Amino acid sequence: MRNEFLWRFIWILVVTSAVGYAAYLFFGSIVQAQTEPPMEVDVYDYVDVQAHTHRLSGIIMLPTKCHTIVVKTKELGPGKYHLYFSTFGDEHGCAPDPQPVAFRTVIDAPLVGVRFSATLDWMPIDFKIVSEAHS
Repeated sequence: MRNEFLWRFIWILVVTSAVGYAAYLFFGSIVQAQTEPPMEVDVYDYVDVQAHTHRLSGIIMLPTKCHTIVVKTKELGPGKYHLYFSTFGDEHGCAPDPQPVAFRTVIDAPLVGVRFSATLDWMPIDFKIVSEAHS
């Protein structure tokens, strides 16, 4: 009796393990987490010395030509500023073809020692200042 119980337990364990492994192989090839590298945005910073502002401009890729973009800025700490890019638009009827869109924003910030970071719809952006001009 004990021997029969042990053999049934082992048999159930082997079958369950085999089914689980087969399901892992089958569904693991279907569902794969894909991570994309952060979007890279080159930004031009025009520093207005008299007004103590940074005028940031650049081009960002939007999912479709039907989308528009809104930029909000928040000071995270001394010399640290974060730009929140939000997209709005109706995806119905628009081909999922990424479109470049220009943006501009003015930030009241110190002239030197400022760091900027950004997100697009809560996804991080590689935000690079490529050119800085002063007036």
